[in-house]
Amino acid sequence: MYLLEFSFSQYVFQCLLHSFIIAFVIEALLKIWREERPLLRLRFRLLVILIPVLSFPLYQLVYPQRGGFGFRKDIAIFDINQWLLLRLGDGILVWHAALVLLGVTTAVFLMQEAIPILLAYFHREASKTLYESGTIPKLDMILEELKQKSSFTVPRIFLLTEKEPVIYTNGIRKGSINISLSLIEALNREELEGVFAHEMAHIMRRDNAIGWVLLLFRFIVFYNPVALVEFRRIIHEKEKLCDDIASSLTGKPLAFASSLIKVFRMAEANGVTHTSQHNLGSRILFIVHNLERHSHRVRVENRVIRMVRPKKSHNPPYPHIRLGLTTLSLILLLFFVV
Repeated sequence: MYLLEFSFSQYVFQCLLHSFIIAFVIEALLKIWREERPLLRLRFRLLVILIPVLSFPLYQLVYPQRGGFGFRKDIAIFDINQWLLLRLGDGILVWHAALVLLGVTTAVFLMQEAIPILLAYFHREASKTLYESGTIPKLDMILEELKQKSSFTVPRIFLLTEKEPVIYTNGIRKGSINISLSLIEALNREELEGVFAHEMAHIMRRDNAIGWVLLLFRFIVFYNPVALVEFRRIIHEKEKLCDDIASSLTGKPLAFASSLIKVFRMAEANGVTHTSQHNLGSRILFIVHNLERHSHRVRVENRVIRMVRPKKSHNPPYPHIRLGLTTLSLILLLFFVV
C-alpha cells in the first residue's frame, strides 16, 4: 500500500521532509563554520523555505517517473511512504500523527500570522500627516545628519497620532517611514537617530518588496512547522542586519540598544496584560499570547546584547561559493529522497 499516490500528498509530505533535512544541514553548517554575519545567515536560511517549494516541480519536470513505484523501490535512498505507514499503536499510523502536526501548525499559522496580517492590512490606519521640515527641530537635525552620513535620499516621513510607540516603513518602490509622536517624545536625539537609521536600512535593502515575496512563500507552506520556525529566524536575521547597518551609520550602538529597550518596555506597558481564561479557547489564546511575548522578549534581548557586547568577527572565506555548493548539493541529495 502506498499512501503518496497523488501529486498533492507527495508535495506536502516531501516538502515537510525536505525542510527538516535542509534545516538540519544548514544549522550544522552555520555552527561548524561559525558564521555570524546576518546577511550570510539569512541567505542560507532562505534555502529552508525556497528549495522544498521549488524543487518538487523541478524534479517532476526533469524526471516524471520520480514519484513512481519503480523509482521508490530501486533508486531512492529514502522513501517516506514506508515510514508514514508504520504503526504507533492500536490503529494509529505515523501519518495520522503527521496530519495532527500539520493541523496544529496550520492553526498556529492562522492565529499568529495569517489573521493578524489580514487584520493589519484591512485595519484603518491611524490619522497621519506628512512631516514638514522645521516642525520638530530634533527630527530635522537627525535627518540632516543621516543624509550626510549615508548619501541616501531621506524618504518621506509621516507622523502618526497613535499612543503606541511605533515606527515602520511603507512602500515597495518608494519607501516612507511612519513614526508615532509618542515615540519621538520618548527617545532622546541619539536613540531616535538609531531607529531612523534602522528603518532607512530596510528601505535601502528594499526589504518591503522582498518581504512580500517571502510572505507568498510563507502562505504556500502554511502547514509546515519547519517553515514556521525558519521564517521567524529569517525575519530576525533581517532585523540584525539592519541593526548592524544602523550602528555603522550612526557610530552609536549603545544608543541604538537603549532605544530597543525603551521601545520594548513602552510596548509592554501598552500591551495586553490580562486575558480571561474562563474557557478552553481563551486559555489557548492566553498561552499563545504569552509564548509570543516571551519569544519577542528573547529576540530583543539578543539584539541588545549584540550591540552592547559585540562578538569578535569570524568571517569564513568564499561565502558565495559555499552557498552555491550547499544549494547544489542539497538539490542533488533531495532528488533521491521521496
